Amino acid sequence: PGGPSIGWVHNMWHRYGVEKWEQMFVVGTQQAKETFTKTIPGPLKNVVNYYEYRPSLAMSPKDHSEMTPFLPLWILRNRPSPNSDSYVLFTMDVDSPQLEEATALFIMEQDANIVDEVLWEHNVRGNYLMSDYFGDRTVDATLRESYQFFLLMRQRGVRAHSWV
Repeated sequence: PGGPSIGWVHNMWHRYGVEKWEQMFVVGTQQAKETFTKTIPGPLKNVVNYYEYRPSLAMSPKDHSEMTPFLPLWILRNRPSPNSDSYVLFTMDVDSPQLEEATALFIMEQDANIVDEVLWEHNVRGNYLMSDYFGDRTVDATLRESYQFFLLMRQRGVRAHSWV
């Protein structure tokens, strides 16, 4: 996780004419800020804001606190005004299936979109790409159920993509 993923996102959007990112907010639970900062590609060093939350993130809005934020609430508090021209891209890969699904469900259930686009590594047990390496960091779901989840997000107006 970290800079290589951010570099991939930057390169993909660059292909489609996005030349400049004003800000990137990264929430991490696995790396210290100093370690993460070393992995950020050069052109992005001045736009990435890294927030380290260890040891955990909250599983629901009722558990939200400064030290263990619930990601959707954190996004709501830190994103630009929904009426601005800002585009909010949210990548989710925290290797906690319960946390990721709770976050995705919360995003889907809101009346207004919290994010414009989601890249999510939905680690489902029925996915042939999920090797034994993922172990208990997978959810008991089929690929079909995963695709259905992404389709529902898209129907709600969130561009949603599987991120592997």
